[in-house]
Amino acid sequence: MPGRRRPWPIITPSARTGSGSRRKNKIKPPSKGHGPFRAGHSLEFDDVCALLAEKCKTAPGREASLNLRPAQSRAAAERLLDETAETSKFIESGTVLFPTETGNPEHVISSIRKGLLPEPEEIAGFMSFLAQAERTASFVHQLAMAPALTAVCRDFVPLNVLISYYQSTFSSDGRIRPDASALLMELDSRINSIRQRIHAKAERMLGRKEFFEKFQDVYVTIRNDRVVLPVKAEYKNVFPGIIHGISASDKTAFIEPQELVTDNNLLREAFAEREAETYRLMREAARLVMADEAPVRKDHEIIGRLDSICARALFSAAVEGEHPEFSDDGPVRLLSARHPLMVATGENPVANDVLMGRDERTLVISGPNAGGKTVMLKSIGLCVMLSACGVFPPVAPGTTFPYPRRLYALVGDEQSISEGESTFTAQLGGIKEALEGAGGGTWIIVDEILNGTDPAQAAVLAEAVLEHFAAKGCLTFVSTHLPGLKMAAQENPAMVNAAMGFAGSAFKLEKGRPGVSNPLGVAASAGIPETILSSARAKLSDTRDRYQAALADLAKKSAEADVLTARYMKLEEGAAQREAELSARIEEAANSREEFEREKRKKLKAEVSRAREEISTLAQQAREGDARVKAETARKLKEMETALIVEIHKPDSVPLESLTEGASVWITPLDRKAMLIRIAGGKAEVLCGEARMTVDVKDIIGVREEAASKTGGKPFGGAPPATGAVEINLIGLTGEEAVEALDKHLDTQYMAGTDRVKVVHGRSVLRGKVGEYLKTSPYVKTFLPGSSAEGGDTVSIVELKE
Repeated sequence: MPGRRRPWPIITPSARTGSGSRRKNKIKPPSKGHGPFRAGHSLEFDDVCALLAEKCKTAPGREASLNLRPAQSRAAAERLLDETAETSKFIESGTVLFPTETGNPEHVISSIRKGLLPEPEEIAGFMSFLAQAERTASFVHQLAMAPALTAVCRDFVPLNVLISYYQSTFSSDGRIRPDASALLMELDSRINSIRQRIHAKAERMLGRKEFFEKFQDVYVTIRNDRVVLPVKAEYKNVFPGIIHGISASDKTAFIEPQELVTDNNLLREAFAEREAETYRLMREAARLVMADEAPVRKDHEIIGRLDSICARALFSAAVEGEHPEFSDDGPVRLLSARHPLMVATGENPVANDVLMGRDERTLVISGPNAGGKTVMLKSIGLCVMLSACGVFPPVAPGTTFPYPRRLYALVGDEQSISEGESTFTAQLGGIKEALEGAGGGTWIIVDEILNGTDPAQAAVLAEAVLEHFAAKGCLTFVSTHLPGLKMAAQENPAMVNAAMGFAGSAFKLEKGRPGVSNPLGVAASAGIPETILSSARAKLSDTRDRYQAALADLAKKSAEADVLTARYMKLEEGAAQREAELSARIEEAANSREEFEREKRKKLKAEVSRAREEISTLAQQAREGDARVKAETARKLKEMETALIVEIHKPDSVPLESLTEGASVWITPLDRKAMLIRIAGGKAEVLCGEARMTVDVKDIIGVREEAASKTGGKPFGGAPPATGAVEINLIGLTGEEAVEALDKHLDTQYMAGTDRVKVVHGRSVLRGKVGEYLKTSPYVKTFLPGSSAEGGDTVSIVELKE
């Protein structure tokens, strides 16, 4: 082996240029502005990559995370997601062996190629790599049910010979072990024996009377790797031995006594043999490394890749990410999407559903400044890019969207002031580039499109650009304050408006209507003096006033109509259910009271038919947006519902004056059975399930116990309820809507005798809202997260009270 001839164990760090101060150069992430994903720094994708790199333990893992790029095809991205999914399962089971901090084998290979013997710290780093390779080889054997990870590790080669040799030859600090070979152990034993013999002879000489006055001091020391004694200078020529040095004061001569020369020679010979054996062991170590150079490099690469996959899985878990599904050209369904970087850094951004039909190609987001538009655009872009990189984004289950073959993002101010570009001209350059690359599968995200110029011309130019993108098959998401563009989105079927706000909607995205910019309101919140604001309001034209007022009124009516429509749809469903219940009750009583029940059945069916016709008429009127009709509808529906309940229970009713404590009654507004406690002063105190309440006497009907049981009410005792869990899916509802729907569902199931209910809520904010409600619900006995087969913590299994 050419190069230095001194054996490795004696080489010190100072003997090598730059050794002991090997600087780890920080890997700078490349610009994400190259290739089909031209996001630049707009989406803060580099910051997400840096967080991924922090979760890595190896240099190639960190480099892979910092250089993370979206896959070039849907199939490749799905493979990446499968890798993350399989790794997540290993993490959850606790069986995955994460890569640990390892040395870079390139340092050892580089030294050997230069003909140099590696330093101890390089050997130590190489040994940590070999230990990781051994653990990885063991991990590979567990991958039978993980095809994606199996493909990653397909070329991994166990380095058994190399590992065995290094473990038996070197200690963890990179130095040769004393028991590295039989010859080395024999030489160490010989060296120790000679040393002991030399020191014994030297001690005896120091104690001899004839030499005592000639010694400067009573100790043994080393000069030129040989044992010497300190002799006074005036006796140096009369003391038998070899002089190896004189002290700085010229008072002491360091003399190797003649009696020690032979043993010192034997010691030097033993050391020379030891150095030769050490050199032989090092040469063999170098030979084995170069023999396995290709497998070493490949294993190091695979370990780094596994490290980066682990980082993706850990990040996905940290942001409560879900596995997205890709389509070729389906609708966009980003459910409960949140800003990944904000979630990862401990913030709690508002979750939003981003929904676009198959024929909707452009989402125009508008609303006040500081209303969350930019955050929403970044959330969309990051969730899509991370999905294409194999990272689960913070979304709810059921998320699906067309695979992004290209993505252009213009979010924020990226122009160079030194080059004299304005925001408008800089954005035009980015839009021009997107126009040249636009095509099917292209996603385009533009914040404040064509801002900073004449609003009227900017609006028509933006509309033309967006129409071109839509014709090319692109999916485009833009934010704007331009009134003309908002109006175009209302009229163009390929475009859809969405309002973003920060007031009552709490940064919620509301599809189907434009948002109100409200700059004067934002200025007031920012503390601009009222005198200035008053002057500005006076300068607004009547047309602008009417436009802004119309938008605000449209938003209000849209929200009211949505709530009322949802309520009437639930009532229609309830009417159908009540019709079925009434038919069952009529049929059950037919044997004992045929003629009476036949007439009763006709009457009840007529009432139900009339109710359904009236519900249909009133619901249609409510949807037309007449506020007066909406209120009248709600009142009539409530009266009609109560009248039906009274009619149903009237044949089996018991006069109130004959009721005693413990009697069964029916609460007509709630359509619930209860137990009477007492009646006093026009009020009745009742026990409804576990709830004790006071109601008006006019709102209860006394019923016979057997009749109450027949009507479907939940009895106080009797047969056990049906087993099995009835499911309700709340995903997609707001917290208030979910609680209202769940309360009604639990009421229905309680009355039906159900003992278990499965509530699907996902891992979003909705899970907390549902949990808070279940803790206080009078119907709930206990509730727990579902098993892994039932959906884990995305569902709650509720046990109802007896």
